[in-house]
Amino acid sequence: MNLQDGSVAHSGWGGKGRELSKIDVTGKRFVETIELPNNAYNVYQGNAEYSFIFSDNIGLYGIEESSGEAVMLLDWIDSDMSQDGLRNLTILSDGRILVMSQTWGSDGPNNEIIYLTKVPYSELPERIVLTLATFYLDGNIRSEVVKFNRASTTHRIKVNDYSEFNTEDDWNAGITRLSTEIISGNVPDLLDVRNLPFSQYAAKGLLLDLYALIDSDPDFNRSDFIESALRAAEINGNLYQAFPSFSVITMVGHPSAVGSSPGWTMEEFVATLAAHPNADYPLGQGLTRLNLLQALFMFSIDDYVDWDAGTTRFDSNDFMALLEFAKTLPDEYDWESDYIPTHELVMAGRQVVYATSFWGLDDYQMTRAMFGGDIVFKGLPSKDRNGNSLSPSTSFAITSKCKDVDGAWSFIRTFLTEDWQKENIWYGLPTNKHVFDKLIYDAMTEERHSSGSIDGFLVEMESLTQADVDHIMSLINSISGTVGEDETLWTIISESAADFFSGRTTVQDAVRVIQNRASTYVAEQS
Repeated sequence: MNLQDGSVAHSGWGGKGRELSKIDVTGKRFVETIELPNNAYNVYQGNAEYSFIFSDNIGLYGIEESSGEAVMLLDWIDSDMSQDGLRNLTILSDGRILVMSQTWGSDGPNNEIIYLTKVPYSELPERIVLTLATFYLDGNIRSEVVKFNRASTTHRIKVNDYSEFNTEDDWNAGITRLSTEIISGNVPDLLDVRNLPFSQYAAKGLLLDLYALIDSDPDFNRSDFIESALRAAEINGNLYQAFPSFSVITMVGHPSAVGSSPGWTMEEFVATLAAHPNADYPLGQGLTRLNLLQALFMFSIDDYVDWDAGTTRFDSNDFMALLEFAKTLPDEYDWESDYIPTHELVMAGRQVVYATSFWGLDDYQMTRAMFGGDIVFKGLPSKDRNGNSLSPSTSFAITSKCKDVDGAWSFIRTFLTEDWQKENIWYGLPTNKHVFDKLIYDAMTEERHSSGSIDGFLVEMESLTQADVDHIMSLINSISGTVGEDETLWTIISESAADFFSGRTTVQDAVRVIQNRASTYVAEQS
């Protein structure tokens, strides 16, 4: 990049983080290095006021010449801009900012030159401002917020990304802050519920049932969606979150090793693995005791926690069996040892079960090929033998304190439309049934010329058969719950589990402590 004094510099990662290094072109060397903020992803030439400017996903900043401090010049979303398409920018002599932007659609690139001009808030047209609370804003949401704000003359979405409150010492500080604000009555209008304690909010009556909005929408019926996915996301028959795509968390094995019937309890899961003593990596490489415990807790949290009733069942036999099985795994994984590709372990009988997130139709073909052409979706161990879990991608909720429900729904519904899902879902299974059916039709009728791989195992894709589709649909129709996460519960579990793993307590004592602490916490939160 060029600097104001005519010199040339390079920005990027250095020994101390992000750096801007001036270049001596004649001597072919760096002559001066300036430390940059770690969020200085894109750096541009400054002006008389700022030595240089930089942008991140949230805004545009200037580095003051005298103090070296970063000053926010604008918030991208507040300026109806998405940083994702940013190609270049310049501060003009009259204070305006000239931006070059490129976005992509089905018809190719869309290039724009945009002038940003400072305008007092008092001069802006009055609109209803709806707050959207999120924990790490993804590009799809950011783009739609910008489009909505540009197009709507009545409403505006204001994004509050609570991840900015995280610190190196506390990566959940943002969630803690949001929860504190909600408890104190500062409730946002909309929630991006990924990474948030969604079930707690629903149990507290903070969320609206979106079925009522779907039913009253003239363009939607419930039958327009993959109903098993919506059903899996229900809480007591109500739908509190809307999502455009999803994956299915499951466990897969060959029928000869795990049995031909889907589903198993924790005791059956443990017994199946014990029946294969020669499988030295029964669940694959890299798993430690706490890794496995955390994963199975997250993916089957509904088995152990009822937020609505405020009860827990960590004193159950299946959770005790989970702890005992986890103890058979190593405390730490030796990453210095030679890594063996997953397909080699499976084909040699050294790995019995493959835990996977089923994102799409290609995943089905690759997994089948790895197991020699025949698989059974066993799911995660659960008390009712139905442990295939729904994992929504982008997911939204409307709070009971929303100041304008119709305005909030006009934003959310975009993600559920056939047009949006056709254009924007690149991974995951679409929830709009018309888009999903077209995906299946194309996979059955079009000649495939692509390949995919699992851990280096290359598979040539073929057209799906009706039997393939039936098998895939049996998995999708079986999903019965959603992936859950709660940092406080996990801390309670991991502390007592560590005491059991180290031999300081018995499994009975560990379960008793977990049940007592968890039940108190859940009762307080419900």
